[in-house]
Amino acid sequence: MEFQGLALGAPFCRLLMGKSVKRTVLIESTLFVVIGAVGMVEGLRLSMQLTDLYRMLGPGVYIFVLSLALVTLGAVHLIVNYRESLGVESMPVSRNERMRMVSIVVLLCANIFVIELVGYLVASIIFFLVVFRILEVKSWRINIVLSLSLAAVYYVIFVQYFSVIFPQGMLFS
Repeated sequence: MEFQGLALGAPFCRLLMGKSVKRTVLIESTLFVVIGAVGMVEGLRLSMQLTDLYRMLGPGVYIFVLSLALVTLGAVHLIVNYRESLGVESMPVSRNERMRMVSIVVLLCANIFVIELVGYLVASIIFFLVVFRILEVKSWRINIVLSLSLAAVYYVIFVQYFSVIFPQGMLFS
């Protein structure tokens, strides 16, 4: 299996902006910390609105913990990569890699609307099929197995284990 993917984390700003690495690390870290801080506030707000028993196990605590992890990772990313980036300029990015990244961002945006229409499970399977094709997973068999497996694993973890309610979609409700 040939797999030439791009991570959606650190290279994102360098691909789209082409600025210096030091500035990019600062922007990335700030985004992680700000998004995490907003998530922490929303998780706390959601926890305060729920009943006592559900507050300890509910989605508010889960959102808070994930957001805290995001803030921590943003700080670590800044500390580790900012030092390493001093005096280093960004590498040129090929047109193919840039188009791949833009395609994934467009696909993520489209997935938001598709989930509301057909629900999480169908939208996620379609999403993963297309993402793996963009990331050049050549075999359709591997692509289908990966897509079905990931959608099923996410469904079991979030719906069965964490009791998160996923959208059913307008077509299936």
